[in-house]
Amino acid sequence: MNTNCIGLLISIVYIGIVLSIAIIMKKKTKISDEVIRKIIHILSANWWLILIVFIEDPLVAVAGPLAFLFINSLFIFYPKLGKPIGCPQKNRNFGLVYYPFSLIILILFSYLGTLDIYAATIGVFCMGYGDGLAAIVGKFWGKKKIPLPTGGKTYFGSFFMCMVCFICSFVILSFMSDASFSLIIVSSILISVAAALVEVITPLGFDNISVPLLCALIAGGLV
Repeated sequence: MNTNCIGLLISIVYIGIVLSIAIIMKKKTKISDEVIRKIIHILSANWWLILIVFIEDPLVAVAGPLAFLFINSLFIFYPKLGKPIGCPQKNRNFGLVYYPFSLIILILFSYLGTLDIYAATIGVFCMGYGDGLAAIVGKFWGKKKIPLPTGGKTYFGSFFMCMVCFICSFVILSFMSDASFSLIIVSSILISVAAALVEVITPLGFDNISVPLLCALIAGGLV
């Protein structure tokens, strides 16, 4: 069995585990639907590591996100299907479609040589961990909302996203690029600030497109 098949099988198992966690949390806890969605959002980003390690064929690489795109689209048109994992509201589900769409774009850019793999990785983790954790932190600890018509985001949530994106960018560049320490620091700062700002001003779940693509392009341009 080649590595592509292994990667595909591991991907199926991993996503199954993520969805199972969401279903159990929905049934056994009082955690809100929004938080459950964001936990799925965060954990799904880890799939990118499976792609890096095992999957070499771009057609196999996009198979997973295409499947997510199809399944998540069903949640939009048939909201009852998404209820077990905290997605019962039609008007809240479009971000779930934009998420795998961004993954497909980043896969194509990286596999075709338009972006280095570390740049695409930064885009994925800023979207997954940065945006996901910012939403959870902002919901529970964000006291003051930013006065913009983009979803009631908070100052503390945006600050936390900036910090998470800095950490993600710094770690990824340190391990996956040959850049100097000073360039890594400067690039991580610029990426994290840009991620936080664009997340604040992007409405209607489009930050699942704007954040990863902008972060990846900045990383690819600077390093």
